[in-house]
Amino acid sequence: MSLIGTTLILLMAFAAPERTEWNTTEPPQRPEEITPCSIYNNSFQHGETITYKLYYNWNFVWLAAGEVTFRVREKEDQYHLSAHGSTYKSYEWFYKVRDKYDTYVDKNTLLPVISIRDVHEGKYRLYDKVTFDQARAKAYSM
Repeated sequence: MSLIGTTLILLMAFAAPERTEWNTTEPPQRPEEITPCSIYNNSFQHGETITYKLYYNWNFVWLAAGEVTFRVREKEDQYHLSAHGSTYKSYEWFYKVRDKYDTYVDKNTLLPVISIRDVHEGKYRLYDKVTFDQARAKAYSM
């Protein structure tokens, strides 16, 4: 038997020792058993905005083709997080993009409440709105 074969047999024998006792705790089955944690948000705050330029690479040439802007707005008990991106007007003859992503999250848990995806890329269109019912652990898409 080769040294590699012996090594593999020893690794298999000692890597996974037999386990006689298993943790059989079941995950919560009823929504009332699920309680979201609260979280202190120190990642973002109301009014933050950042804009990125989007580039198209054509061999050794990098062309600024569009922008995406991320924003944080504060509502009563929610944050409205958005990312809106589009191509520059001068490139729309080639490929027009108007994408919008909006998410509303609970201020205390940062869990999503509503998520909206509105995509316009060339002739492709997609609109998807998802409403989250955290109390029942369900999501509804429209």
